[in-house]
Amino acid sequence: MNERSFILGGPRVPRLTAQARAALTQQRRQQIAQAALEVFSARGYGEATVREIARRAGVAEGTVYLYFRSKRDLLVAAWESLAFAGVLGPLRQAEAVPPGSEERVLAAILRDQFQMLLRHGSFFRLVMHRADVDPEFRRRTRARVRQFLAEVTELLQRGVRRGVVARLDFEVVVRALGALIRGLVLFDRYDPKPLFDCYPPEVVAREVARFVLYGLLPRPRRTSRFGGRG
Repeated sequence: MNERSFILGGPRVPRLTAQARAALTQQRRQQIAQAALEVFSARGYGEATVREIARRAGVAEGTVYLYFRSKRDLLVAAWESLAFAGVLGPLRQAEAVPPGSEERVLAAILRDQFQMLLRHGSFFRLVMHRADVDPEFRRRTRARVRQFLAEVTELLQRGVRRGVVARLDFEVVVRALGALIRGLVLFDRYDPKPLFDCYPPEVVAREVARFVLYGLLPRPRRTSRFGGRG
């Protein structure tokens, strides 16, 4: 310790870089969003309070408002933390997998989505209800979904340019696949013989992946390298 540091009250604490501050902010936002997810799932939207979310996150109630302006903002953040997880990352990684791995990659993505929706079905049903009754929440979720669809569409269009994805109207295809995934899980409880009571998620994911990739028509049998039909 030199004379200057003594006069100023001790050693100077290094200031965080902008990158470190951004990382800490993101970490705290995720911490609070996870707490919000747990409280909304347990209490519903009407009964949940910012105070309880703060307590679950281990922060002061005022700290929550440094990151989120309202309970609606907390619901949006909790929804975003789940709704788009496990899709874009694996799709980007899939660009590097060797040909012939498409079924395995898609089945893994679908399996993870099914498992996530099964774990958090009550929360997603809450979100669907809020979108029906809260126009501002509906506007914000729609905007985020449009952004997500654009990102997925760009990844698929890159596949078209590489010759590994068929040229389709991805505005329709991506929405239809998303609706298929959500519908299979969120409305399964109303089925007299629920699908996921009969089959584990990985089996459903494998069959849906085959349906998406190959359709209902039988695939031509491959010719083996020995000249026969494979």
